[in-house]
Amino acid sequence: MNPRICLVALVVVFAFLISSPAPILDIKDLVIDFTNPQDAKEKAEWSDPDELTIKPIGLGREGDEHAVRATVFRENWIQTKPLAVGLYWRAPTGASVEVKILPLLKKDLPADVFVRFSADYKHWSSWQALRRDEKNTKVAVFKGQLGIPQRELTKYQSYLEQYQKLDVPWASDEEAVCKWILNQQPDFFEHALPLIGYIEFLFDAPFYEGWRIKRFEAQISYGMSGLSSPPKDRNIDVDVPPHGNTWRFKAP
Repeated sequence: MNPRICLVALVVVFAFLISSPAPILDIKDLVIDFTNPQDAKEKAEWSDPDELTIKPIGLGREGDEHAVRATVFRENWIQTKPLAVGLYWRAPTGASVEVKILPLLKKDLPADVFVRFSADYKHWSSWQALRRDEKNTKVAVFKGQLGIPQRELTKYQSYLEQYQKLDVPWASDEEAVCKWILNQQPDFFEHALPLIGYIEFLFDAPFYEGWRIKRFEAQISYGMSGLSSPPKDRNIDVDVPPHGNTWRFKAP
């Protein structure tokens, strides 16, 4: 490549970096091993625990083959437990999700994956269906996007701007902002979901004879603004949080 072109490109990139706050990009993975009872029970729950049992070959339906075939279209479900995302002081407002189910299910049978999110661990969005990637022939893949309407963001932003004018230890601590909002409006998160702090998945599918789920793999990708003010309280260490570095705000 022409050295002059390289130099110009570097100057442009450097200028952009010093004029724009660096974004915070992150990926969270959720992997559930349904051949391991302890791992599965720690990360998920499912319907009919007496009927759907875990064996070394995975989670599946008990019963003889003829009984299972008679109920082949009966839906069962697996719901993951809440997964925290973001940082303890800031949560994203959008995310991309991808889920893989192993082994592959029969394509002629209905199977769906849904996702929902919460800002406060107590109030949740409705379940949103992910689209299935029909091109993949080795594993069942489901993909989708999570987003928040501007109306929800505007309400939250108004409170955030008010909080940042106060004499507080750290104006960029959005966990503290959420606690302060509840003091001003206790039912705020009952009517608004302005942040994606926690995510859950729901897998609906018939567990037919000969098929047991072995692994559930979810990947969540998101980005957040890196713009923040320094804490006034010198005892606050942004890089070394006292109780983990994912979103942790929970409504009482």
